[in-house]
Amino acid sequence: MAACRDRIDMDWHSDDPEMSMACRNICAGCQVRTPCLAEALHACDPWGNWGGLSPDERDVLTGGKNLRMLPPHGENTRYAKHRCRCNACRAAHATYERHRRNRKRLTSRSD
Repeated sequence: MAACRDRIDMDWHSDDPEMSMACRNICAGCQVRTPCLAEALHACDPWGNWGGLSPDERDVLTGGKNLRMLPPHGENTRYAKHRCRCNACRAAHATYERHRRNRKRLTSRSD
Protein backbone atom coordinates (compact mmCIF):
# COMPACT_ATOMS: atom_id res chain seq x y z
CA MET A 1 0.00 0.00 0.00
CA ALA A 2 1.20 3.53 -0.79
CA ALA A 3 2.45 5.47 2.24
CA CYS A 4 0.49 8.52 1.06
CA ARG A 5 -2.82 6.70 0.68
CA ASP A 6 -4.56 7.97 3.82
CA ARG A 7 -2.50 11.13 4.32
CA ILE A 8 -5.20 13.69 3.64
CA ASP A 9 -3.34 16.02 6.00
CA MET A 10 -0.60 16.46 3.39
CA ASP A 11 -0.71 18.79 0.39
CA TRP A 12 1.11 16.79 -2.28
CA HIS A 13 0.90 19.69 -4.75
CA SER A 14 2.15 22.44 -2.45
CA ASP A 15 4.85 24.88 -3.51
CA ASP A 16 5.73 25.39 0.16
CA PRO A 17 9.27 23.99 0.71
CA GLU A 18 8.45 22.61 4.18
CA MET A 19 5.32 20.79 2.99
CA SER A 20 7.14 19.48 -0.06
CA MET A 21 9.94 18.12 2.13
CA ALA A 22 7.44 16.47 4.48
CA CYS A 23 5.78 14.79 1.50
CA ARG A 24 9.11 13.65 0.14
CA ASN A 25 10.03 12.17 3.52
CA ILE A 26 6.86 10.07 3.41
CA CYS A 27 7.76 8.93 -0.11
CA ALA A 28 11.29 7.96 0.96
CA GLY A 29 10.15 4.85 2.80
CA CYS A 30 7.22 3.95 0.55
CA GLN A 31 7.09 0.47 -0.95
CA VAL A 32 5.49 1.71 -4.19
CA ARG A 33 7.79 4.69 -4.75
CA THR A 34 9.30 3.35 -7.98
CA PRO A 35 6.01 2.50 -9.73
CA CYS A 36 4.57 5.81 -8.51
CA LEU A 37 7.41 7.73 -10.13
CA ALA A 38 7.10 5.63 -13.30
CA GLU A 39 3.38 6.48 -13.51
CA ALA A 40 4.08 10.20 -13.05
CA LEU A 41 6.67 10.11 -15.81
CA HIS A 42 4.38 8.09 -18.08
CA ALA A 43 1.47 10.50 -17.48
CA CYS A 44 3.77 13.51 -17.94
CA ASP A 45 2.38 14.95 -14.71
CA PRO A 46 3.79 18.48 -14.37
CA TRP A 47 2.96 19.12 -10.72
CA GLY A 48 2.92 17.51 -7.31
CA ASN A 49 5.30 15.18 -5.54
CA TRP A 50 5.32 11.75 -7.15
CA GLY A 51 7.69 8.94 -6.26
CA GLY A 52 9.61 11.29 -4.02
CA LEU A 53 10.44 13.78 -6.77
CA SER A 54 9.17 17.30 -7.39
CA PRO A 55 8.09 18.48 -10.85
CA ASP A 56 11.44 20.26 -11.29
CA GLU A 57 13.36 17.11 -10.41
CA ARG A 58 11.26 15.02 -12.80
CA ASP A 59 11.87 17.66 -15.47
CA VAL A 60 15.63 17.31 -14.97
CA LEU A 61 15.32 13.51 -14.96
CA THR A 62 13.61 13.55 -18.36
CA GLY A 63 15.74 16.31 -19.83
CA GLY A 64 12.74 18.64 -19.90
CA LYS A 65 10.98 16.55 -22.52
CA ASN A 66 8.39 14.74 -20.49
CA LEU A 67 6.26 17.30 -18.68
CA ARG A 68 3.09 18.80 -20.13
CA MET A 69 2.85 22.54 -20.19
CA LEU A 70 0.17 23.95 -17.92
CA PRO A 71 -1.32 27.39 -17.57
CA PRO A 72 0.29 29.32 -14.71
CA HIS A 73 -1.15 29.20 -11.19
CA GLY A 74 -3.90 31.76 -10.71
CA GLU A 75 -5.72 30.87 -13.94
CA ASN A 76 -9.24 29.42 -14.01
CA THR A 77 -8.16 26.98 -16.72
CA ARG A 78 -5.59 25.44 -14.39
CA TYR A 79 -8.30 25.03 -11.73
CA ALA A 80 -11.05 23.70 -14.00
CA LYS A 81 -9.17 21.63 -16.56
CA HIS A 82 -6.10 20.54 -14.64
CA ARG A 83 -7.69 20.32 -11.18
CA CYS A 84 -5.11 22.47 -9.39
CA ARG A 85 -6.53 23.48 -6.01
CA CYS A 86 -3.86 25.89 -4.80
CA ASN A 87 -5.08 29.18 -3.30
CA ALA A 88 -4.26 31.21 -6.42
CA CYS A 89 -6.19 28.86 -8.72
CA ARG A 90 -9.15 28.70 -6.32
CA ALA A 91 -9.27 32.50 -6.24
CA ALA A 92 -9.13 32.67 -10.05
CA HIS A 93 -11.96 30.17 -10.30
CA ALA A 94 -14.07 32.11 -7.77
CA THR A 95 -13.55 35.30 -9.79
CA TYR A 96 -14.45 33.50 -13.01
CA GLU A 97 -17.64 32.08 -11.48
CA ARG A 98 -18.64 35.47 -10.05
CA HIS A 99 -18.27 37.10 -13.47
CA ARG A 100 -20.11 34.23 -15.17
CA ARG A 101 -23.07 34.53 -12.78
CA ASN A 102 -23.17 38.32 -13.27
CA ARG A 103 -23.19 37.93 -17.07
CA LYS A 104 -25.94 35.34 -16.83
CA ARG A 105 -28.01 37.57 -14.55
CA LEU A 106 -27.61 40.56 -16.88
CA THR A 107 -28.54 38.46 -19.89
CA SER A 108 -31.67 37.10 -18.25
CA ARG A 109 -32.80 40.64 -17.29
CA SER A 110 -32.58 41.88 -20.87
CA ASP A 111 -34.85 39.10 -22.21
